[in-house]
Amino acid sequence: MLTEPEIYSRVERVFHQFLPEETRAQISREASLIMDLRIDSLKVAELSILLEEAFGQPVYLPDMLAEEDDPNDLTVASLVGFLQRCLGAIQ
Repeated sequence: MLTEPEIYSRVERVFHQFLPEETRAQISREASLIMDLRIDSLKVAELSILLEEAFGQPVYLPDMLAEEDDPNDLTVASLVGFLQRCLGAIQ
């Protein structure tokens, strides 16, 4: 099972290949996926595919979105936590 720092490192790499250069400086655990990293509903599908490739397993980001009452509360840290739960359940 991957540790939280290992998951964060992979997520960070995905964001570096996925996000425009001017947005990459915003990547941090506290960064809002919507407000800081500007991930909209169309980018969620692309991000899901990249995360599946990075982890070698299906990643259902709509499940993560459904867990939050306010989508603006979604952060890189909450994404890492979601992945940690998902990957732990799969392995």
